[in-house]
Amino acid sequence: MGIEKSYVAGEQAGLLLEKPFQIGEALRQGYTLDVEAEVQLVDRIKSKLRIKSSIHNKLEKTTMKKLGLKRAMHFGWPNTYVLTKAMGEMLLRQLGGDLPVVIVRPSIITSTFQDPMPGWIEETRTIDAIFVAYNDQTLPCFIFDGSVIFDLIPGDMVISAMMAAINSHWNKQAQVIYHVTSAHQNPIQLSLIEESMYKYFHTNPRTNKDGESIKNKRVLMFKRFAYFQAYMALRYKLPLEVRALHTSLD
Repeated sequence: MGIEKSYVAGEQAGLLLEKPFQIGEALRQGYTLDVEAEVQLVDRIKSKLRIKSSIHNKLEKTTMKKLGLKRAMHFGWPNTYVLTKAMGEMLLRQLGGDLPVVIVRPSIITSTFQDPMPGWIEETRTIDAIFVAYNDQTLPCFIFDGSVIFDLIPGDMVISAMMAAINSHWNKQAQVIYHVTSAHQNPIQLSLIEESMYKYFHTNPRTNKDGESIKNKRVLMFKRFAYFQAYMALRYKLPLEVRALHTSLD
């Protein structure tokens, strides 16, 4: 079984079918993705970096990140993460042979709905980082369009889908794909997520060391990047420049 991501489809809109990637298939029309050639390219560049510098860890990491993003966008994927997921699917299809291969593509996995308990999650991942920052009041503002649909799926539902898929295909020579998502039947707008965060933390506030409740401020939401830039300039950049000027005059 392979656990991939529904976002291997890139930024395509509309109904996405549960179909496998063909070997060499790229999202960008007219391009062919050669997985082995991409691996060799990475190895060559890493070797060159190590020859040039003995202290290469930071340089190598930065270079690889830039290369990965460049190659992903070259073939039509928005980032390295989903590109490598697509590569993994191709290799499973190529090397699976007669083995039963099931690929599960979940959307953004959140904390559990029910098992082992509601709200359980191991470590802080993906969208959970926003929830934590909201509660800690380290997220003063955010850019988003409230009408955008966020596709979220609880972790225990993903596990249940995986177990059902294994039970159905463990003894069959088949290569099947399942999308485990929610947006089609239960779409959630970003505005609802923000409202839910505010209501939850308003009802269940943090407390200080004396046990007194700490009231959370509502996060400022900007639909346009220009408004966000203006806010950042007035709220943070301008005061810093004034302070720097005042210090220089003293």
